[in-house]
Amino acid sequence: MSGIILRVMGESDIYQFALNRADPPKAADALADSRDRLNRAGHLLDAEQMQNWQAADEALVERAAAELLADTSLPDNSLTLILLLREKWPVGSKARYRLTAERAGADWTYLEIICAPVPLSGLDEEAIAEAERLALSSQIAGLRRTRKRFAASSALHGFLQQVS
Repeated sequence: MSGIILRVMGESDIYQFALNRADPPKAADALADSRDRLNRAGHLLDAEQMQNWQAADEALVERAAAELLADTSLPDNSLTLILLLREKWPVGSKARYRLTAERAGADWTYLEIICAPVPLSGLDEEAIAEAERLALSSQIAGLRRTRKRFAASSALHGFLQQVS
């Protein structure tokens, strides 16, 4: 077994793909800025957007995730979890954040959290679920410290309450 599995977890959906470093994903899209691609990817993984997905949406999420990890050394036979969560908009700055979100065709702006790669014991669902659990559990302390950066509607707050 050999491969790098990326699992991109949004507010309500998860998208998983195998990263091929020799041939990184290239999305043909109108979003020239990597931050806009990230916000669009977060939007696509939020609130029932996946049911209307097209191949271009998959390519965009793959490209946004690959760009986040472009300068990162990832071991073979590993899973890297990327969380895309709604960003809290400070009072007085909402108009600026809204423009940023609208530029990407999104309702929110999103913050990314990249979990450390976790070795995979196999490519079956059970092995991937265990690696995801390990990746998330390693981030709990950091997520608690930074929870105020995320919108009140973010699924992060419910998750942190469950693990308390």
